Amino acid sequence: GSGSLGRGWIGRFSPSGALDAGFANGPRFDNDVYSLAIQPSGRIVVGGYCTAIDGIASGHITRLLGDIPGAPGPVRAVSASFSKKRATVRWLAPDSPPTPYTVTYLSRISKANSSKYGAWKSQIAAATTFPGLKKGAKYRVQIRAADDVGSSATVTFTFRQKR
Repeated sequence: GSGSLGRGWIGRFSPSGALDAGFANGPRFDNDVYSLAIQPSGRIVVGGYCTAIDGIASGHITRLLGDIPGAPGPVRAVSASFSKKRATVRWLAPDSPPTPYTVTYLSRISKANSSKYGAWKSQIAAATTFPGLKKGAKYRVQIRAADDVGSSATVTFTFRQKR
């Protein structure tokens, strides 16, 4: 019909509700798919009257093995550099499969001997600066990566302000 798109019995939507164009030419089943399950790994299991996927026999149940975008992994290799009363904290992006979603980073700081953190700061760059630090004081920074699917585990980094 008008406004419809051809599908091989399955499609996927992003968390925003938009049709995932990267999945548009995805798996083609030879018959109806009636059941879907998403495993903790993000893989999709399908079941139904289908006996083949893309021409390969599947026996009514199939686990899709292609890269399914998910929440990003944790940030890696955190470091800090210092200038007067401030620290710039940098990290490497997650070692995750490519995702169609924009990854942002959330970070917050507390004194090392406190459980009270400041508000989460959001940025696209893999670095942030924390001003107003005291020389010799020990601080703890938490960082996590997030996209439209979810967020990574939080990484905690502790340092002593040197200047």
